[in-house]
Formats: sequence, structure tokens, C-alpha cells
Amino acid sequence: MSTSRSMSPSETFILGAPDPEMEAIERLLREAGMHVIYALGPDGARVHPADAYRVAALSEPVGAGSIVYQVECDGPAIPPDAIRIDHHRPGDPGYGRPPAEFVPASSIGQVISRLGSLGWLPA
Repeated sequence: MSTSRSMSPSETFILGAPDPEMEAIERLLREAGMHVIYALGPDGARVHPADAYRVAALSEPVGAGSIVYQVECDGPAIPPDAIRIDHHRPGDPGYGRPPAEFVPASSIGQVISRLGSLGWLPA
């Protein structure tokens, strides 16, 4: 694996419930060398769709000074300044966009755009 940047990124991506799109997002982020952690529900396990917006804890702490992205999750454990990547609820960056706008409409498209803007897409 190689990325277009050699320094370690200071971005942390908090991932919500696992599904095919989230699995593809995680693979892409890990290939790009991004720091990935999981949103945990009230039971301490990784969130499921029913509790992805009630995140009670994180699988590991967010590093000081890290830019944080919350991917299809929300709740009291999410840092208040996290950048939202989502399309499920009103107010989400991709909510209500038509299929013709796939990149900004989907969470994976938003992640790809973010990585591209940072210069961290895998080769």
C-alpha cells in the first residue's frame, strides 16, 4: 500500500454500524493509512443500525489535536467538533440528494472526496 503522503495523518474516522458501505469505507480508510475507531453503543459493543445515533463510547480515545470525522453515527461520545459524513437524516451533508450526485450523496463518496482533498487517496 502506498499513499500520496508520507506523514502520518492526524485525522480520526469514527465508524458507525457495519454494513457493506461501511466495510468498503473502512477498507479505503485503512488503505489510505487513516486512523479508524468504532462507535460503541450503550452495551459497549460496536453500534448496530438501531443505536448508531446514540453512541455511548468509542473503541479508543481520540488523539489530542486530531481532526475527527463521524461516519454514519452520532451521540454524546462523539466530539462536538467532529465533521459529519452521512446521508441518512435531515441535515446530513448527503441527505435527499439524487443518485446523479452519488459522490456528495453517499457516505463513501463523501469519504472519497475528503481523502482526495487531503491528498491521501491510495495509489
